[in-house]
Amino acid sequence: MKILENITGGYKKIATGIAIISILALMYIALIPGGTLAAVVNMQGVGIEGALVKIVEWPQYNATTAPDGTYAINEVPVGTYNISAWAQGYVTNTSPITVLASPAVTGKDFILSPNAKMVGINWITSYNNGIVTSTMASQLPRSSDVGTEFSGQYDTRKDAAGYFTAILVSDVSGTGANLNIDFLQEDGTPYTSFTNQPVPVNGTYTLFPQDSGLLLGKVVIKSTNPVVAEKRIVVFPSGSWNARGIMSILMPEKSSAATDFFGQYDSRKDTAGFFTVILVSDVYGTGSNVTINYLNDDGTLYSTEKQPIPKNGTYTIFPGNSGLLIGKVTINSTYPVVAEKRIVTFTPGTWNAFDIMSDSMLTPSDASKELIVPIYDGRKDILGWFSVVLLSDIYGTGANVTIDYLYLNGTLYNRIENMPVPINGTLTLFPGFGEGLSNGKMLIHSDNPIVGEERVVNYAPGTWNSRAIMSYNLLKETDALNNLVVPQYDSSGEWDAEVVVSAVNGASSPVLDYFSGTGTLNHTEYYDIAANGSYVFYPGDITMGRLEVGKVTVK
Repeated sequence: MKILENITGGYKKIATGIAIISILALMYIALIPGGTLAAVVNMQGVGIEGALVKIVEWPQYNATTAPDGTYAINEVPVGTYNISAWAQGYVTNTSPITVLASPAVTGKDFILSPNAKMVGINWITSYNNGIVTSTMASQLPRSSDVGTEFSGQYDTRKDAAGYFTAILVSDVSGTGANLNIDFLQEDGTPYTSFTNQPVPVNGTYTLFPQDSGLLLGKVVIKSTNPVVAEKRIVVFPSGSWNARGIMSILMPEKSSAATDFFGQYDSRKDTAGFFTVILVSDVYGTGSNVTINYLNDDGTLYSTEKQPIPKNGTYTIFPGNSGLLIGKVTINSTYPVVAEKRIVTFTPGTWNAFDIMSDSMLTPSDASKELIVPIYDGRKDILGWFSVVLLSDIYGTGANVTIDYLYLNGTLYNRIENMPVPINGTLTLFPGFGEGLSNGKMLIHSDNPIVGEERVVNYAPGTWNSRAIMSYNLLKETDALNNLVVPQYDSSGEWDAEVVVSAVNGASSPVLDYFSGTGTLNHTEYYDIAANGSYVFYPGDITMGRLEVGKVTVK
């Protein structure tokens, strides 16, 4: 009996010792957050494989999650740090952590939320001795801009009119493509064709229409795989290669052809130096008849005209010939067509062009109750920039809009409510003047669908002598994508590229891959964009290891 009691007592002591050791071990693991059981999971609690977890202050201490999302970081020095978790397609999550003993297994559980979708613009400016000489901007391609057939008018009469066109066709699916390219005269008559022109995998093919021998005409591009196509027209003084102006426009994909178009124009050439041209092209080989209405900014009708569009051809509209030099134009076509608006700036009283801007004419598919201005710049007296935002009613209902002015980090600066857009008319806004925030982002909320565009003019600081102008159509929330592409940026010589990527309804932590024109991956970067914020970067900054000229994907 005594032996049994001794044995029983011994077991109790052993059990007590084991229990104490177990409690201490659990306390030790608790003091090192997450212990060996740390994991990175999505919003549904499913582990994320391949997530990168690192100590922010000491990034050499890191780990990649296993297929079930678990990880451990070993031998982190004692101290208090920030630990972050990131995976492609998810927003970076950062949290403090304290390591109480070393060497130790360090970890912390993370729940990652998916990236918000994004919109963006590609903005390229040329300088001469630090002075702006021209500027252009285009939307980063939306899903509706990706396709297999594109068409548009080009002008490469450099020595006669000073214009030179380049068309950039970029692979977006990682498959590469082959192109068949038809050149047509403006009346639709075929001129010549290029066949089997290769677009490299992840790369860009550059087409110079002058190589066809037809200096002014229409081009139709057909691709074996989905691509995007961007057209740039540079203005040169006749007989020289010193660029004075540049425009950029995403070429419309065939399926985006429409029958109704809207836009604001300015043809006050002799007083303000602006001259507008609208190009309407047939895309289905049917030809068409168009009705063109000119309206005052308050929506009242000024005049109407009717014009034919040749089969496969192009018709050019000069809105100033209507007698109304500044206003709104609507175009109704009997068959689907595409339409492009160009505004050329001249030295007032002369035909000496010094810049050009362009964008697609707006259609009902561009209308929305929620519009986004990824960035505006009203620092006229400091940097010379002056932004104008034009909002237009297209359904004859008029609208009331609320404008949110945001810092680029996404925080609200000011809200202005109940601003009226007249029935069939246009509301003009001057962000940066009167609101107090000279450089930021705008969110536009409307009670009825509207369309809009932003124009940015560069002036000699302290004057109203314009030096350059650019324009792009405002973006909708539904334009936002998980993956964006900059078909080509250029920071060589006198050019300087700036890309603005804006998160929509949330935060985003995208991967930026930089490619050469031949599709070779050159550089990869990772960035965090605050909720509803805009991130501005300079893709041609060679001090960051980037190429001066290339392509960027944002995923």
